[in-house]
Amino acid sequence: MTYEELKEEIMNRLTEGVHNSRWDLIVCYHDVGKLIAEGEKSKVSQVTQLAEDLGKHKRTIYRCHQFIKKFPDLDALPDGKNISWHKIVNKYLPKESKEKADPSAKIAQFIKDIFPGDRRKAFIKEVIEEWEFYRKANQGSK
Repeated sequence: MTYEELKEEIMNRLTEGVHNSRWDLIVCYHDVGKLIAEGEKSKVSQVTQLAEDLGKHKRTIYRCHQFIKKFPDLDALPDGKNISWHKIVNKYLPKESKEKADPSAKIAQFIKDIFPGDRRKAFIKEVIEEWEFYRKANQGSK
């Protein structure tokens, strides 16, 4: 084998390896999205908790979920197998809002996630009582 043939063979294998690894990652994320969607039906899925327990960023887990919703069939990908996860996220999945989110909505969701049912009601009542106490105390000092 000549040097040029060796170089070409190595380049072909590297190219094929990169292509295969990209596709394997896409298939993996698609499978993760499927599992999340199935868990959602049985009320098991909580993206934030899953991400934390798996040691992954919640955005990655959320995007897997978006991916399966948008492309339940991998054969429907516009670019077929000639695609990367980066391209899927940046070209085909819904963009994250750049607008500043309402902090009260984030707080409400956080409280829902942390405190179930009656505990949530008691926590909210306690927070409101403390807020009213401090508000009244501060009104007297003005």
